[in-house]
Amino acid sequence: MNSESLFTKCGSCSKDVSKSAKVCPNCGSKLKKLSIIHWVGIAIVCLLVVSVINAPDTSNVKEVDNISPKSIKETALNEIALKYSWSKEGFGSIMEADLFIKNNSDYDVKDIEVECNHYAKSGTKIDSNNRTIYEIIKSKSSKKYPNYNMGFIHEQAYTSNCFIKNIGLVNH
Repeated sequence: MNSESLFTKCGSCSKDVSKSAKVCPNCGSKLKKLSIIHWVGIAIVCLLVVSVINAPDTSNVKEVDNISPKSIKETALNEIALKYSWSKEGFGSIMEADLFIKNNSDYDVKDIEVECNHYAKSGTKIDSNNRTIYEIIKSKSSKKYPNYNMGFIHEQAYTSNCFIKNIGLVNH
């Protein structure tokens, strides 16, 4: 161990003094330790280091031809087709849908959120249901979801309009 690391210079007389000493044995002046400002600075630096280490990894987000991930998601969302038919089950209180989703995009998608708006015979919107299909649909492929439970439906629902509200992109 280097003996120099055990000593520090006195600010008044410039003599070597033990780092554990509170007063210089040569001149009697009080030795300065790290002030609260130094400790606050050290804490801030530590927080910055921890935040950099824990920052989300964006290296796996696709950047294709300088297209932002948001644009890719919007493009993929516009290229997904939903076909459906539905019926009331469970004594007329549950919406059951046969869903057919075709991913025409160049991207694998996941967590497909389907929304169905329900209308009375008068045309008034009276209810809606949201369900998320937690599966991956590969690019240029399709999947069927027969008898998919969309949840409770208003008893006066006469027609429904279903669409894909949101998707997630699969990062490679």
